[in-house]
Amino acid sequence: MGIFSIVTYLSLFLTTPTGISADKYPVSDIPEELFQGANVVIRDFTQDFKVTSIGTSTTRFHFVVTILNENGKRFNTRPVYYDNDTKIHYIKGNLYNANGDLIKRLKKSEIRDQSAISHISIYEDNRVKIAQLGSTSYPYTVEFEYQTSTNGTLFYPTWEPISDRYVSLQKSTFQVTMPADLKLRYKEQNINQPLSREKAGDLSLYKWELKNLLPVKTEPWGLPFSQSNPRVYTAPSAFSMGGYQGDLSSWQSMGKWINQLNSGRDDLPEDIKLKLKEITAGVSSKREKIKKVYQFLQENTRYVSIQLGIGGWQPFKASFVADKGYGDCKALTNYTMAMLNSLDIKSHYTLVKAGKNAANIDPDFPSSRFNHAFLCVPVLEDTIWLECTSQTNPFGYLGTFTSDRDVLVITEEGGKIVRTPVYRQHKNQQITRADIHLDKEGNATVEADIAYTGLQYENDDLYYYLHQGHETQKKWLYENLDISGARIDKFQLDASGDHVPRGKKSLSLTVPKYASVNGKRIFLKPNMMNKIGDYPASVENRKSDVYIKTGSIDFDTLTYYLPEGYHAEFEPAATKHQSSFGEYTSEIKVEEDKVTFIRSLKIKRGTYPPESYQEFRDFLKKIVKSDQARIVFVTAT
Repeated sequence: MGIFSIVTYLSLFLTTPTGISADKYPVSDIPEELFQGANVVIRDFTQDFKVTSIGTSTTRFHFVVTILNENGKRFNTRPVYYDNDTKIHYIKGNLYNANGDLIKRLKKSEIRDQSAISHISIYEDNRVKIAQLGSTSYPYTVEFEYQTSTNGTLFYPTWEPISDRYVSLQKSTFQVTMPADLKLRYKEQNINQPLSREKAGDLSLYKWELKNLLPVKTEPWGLPFSQSNPRVYTAPSAFSMGGYQGDLSSWQSMGKWINQLNSGRDDLPEDIKLKLKEITAGVSSKREKIKKVYQFLQENTRYVSIQLGIGGWQPFKASFVADKGYGDCKALTNYTMAMLNSLDIKSHYTLVKAGKNAANIDPDFPSSRFNHAFLCVPVLEDTIWLECTSQTNPFGYLGTFTSDRDVLVITEEGGKIVRTPVYRQHKNQQITRADIHLDKEGNATVEADIAYTGLQYENDDLYYYLHQGHETQKKWLYENLDISGARIDKFQLDASGDHVPRGKKSLSLTVPKYASVNGKRIFLKPNMMNKIGDYPASVENRKSDVYIKTGSIDFDTLTYYLPEGYHAEFEPAATKHQSSFGEYTSEIKVEEDKVTFIRSLKIKRGTYPPESYQEFRDFLKKIVKSDQARIVFVTAT
């Protein structure tokens, strides 16, 4: 692009729009190959981001998508978010039929304006305008164009032209315009077309373009979609947010900016200081003192969120939390840090991209991709990590929410990337023990204890239902009880332990006709409690690695007491299946009036090459077959 073209583009970008063009988008113009495996085809996705100063920016979006079937209809809706720092200049839209004929223009009265407040916030200034255009006759095409401007430049955009499965792309362009005195930082992911860079006077222009991309294929047990699709991450060097200027060119400098926000916000009322000294009096262990403070936090505060301007990044003062008894993740973390500091225990405010399936931040690309704050407390024997927003979290337990990822620990010298603990295979156990009495009609009565440790403590949301009411717990147990026709006669849920917690379910069950009866014989599948029911589909020419995020161990011991006069006529042989991914064993022990089924399954975490997928599939297939094995009992009478 020449200088004249760049200047022309910028003049168009900065002037008031005259409306969406009346270009037609006939479906016949879509290349045939883009229909393969697609619910929608993105015809054009243009994202123009212009930094106008160290603290302001403008963004224009043009989005045209052809919706091929019912499964893609959610793409006919476009939300545009705004708040006190972000202004929407306009939203326009058109609807076209399959021939590309314009059949409707979006009216301003049809744009819904509503709060974007989250259920965990008591107040936010976030709102959203929602534009929607649709048809019941497929395929059809929708076109949206809108422009926003923002005060605050901590967050530069991510270009993600294909953001979901079953989406193909005809064309997408991402353009960033920067003042010459400000530096753009960027990181490409799965981009195979080169970046174009040019100068236009005192402006720098960066441009990426992608064309004719088929849907991103996701394969069973592959890496998350977020790591498979094309993206460009951008970030500032110098920025301004809420009147606070900072430097994001390194993690250390970002940490210094966070220190600037948090400075002077650790004031504690004298009564809280006295209370802390009282509850830790006579406690010599540093770890036990930290635990006492954490228990005090859980018993006297609750989590709510208030997101207003810089308040989305700056915590409320510790004195505010002490007085009100609530705060968001930043405020509660800052409050806990202040309480520990009053006892001369050093801790560090920490930022994290939290969530069970959240993508890890890139330790080599400093940028603001965090959504949560928690606390790092160094101790001699080991670092303690505290989730300050939970009233029920075991002391020091991170779980799938924040474990095994890079986080930004804020020290006096600035930010430092640290890896949170990994819950290794031996810590993530499920241990099942059951006594099962069978009668001659095949009915079973069951007394079972199932213990969960480490990350298996979160199985089926056990950690959440431990703290719910009896009826809610019972409903949850039924929903997760994979035993046909079973009735829960009695149950109890318990928990214990700290950083490697232990949850336990004790169940009394009645299972009518669990075993099949045919004449003198009873046919029984001994694996009642914990079986793998399916294995993944075959994949030809696999491209992605096999990804197992968590290692685990299951041990099952089920003892069946036989009806009087019955004995085992047939029992399956002991089995052992070994692979690169783990090991499975099962065996039957036959005694005079009882049979014991013993099973173990060990799964190894790791990332394995694509060619190993067939071995993994075969391993699971063998386990499914072994879990379906039967024992036959017979009586002489």
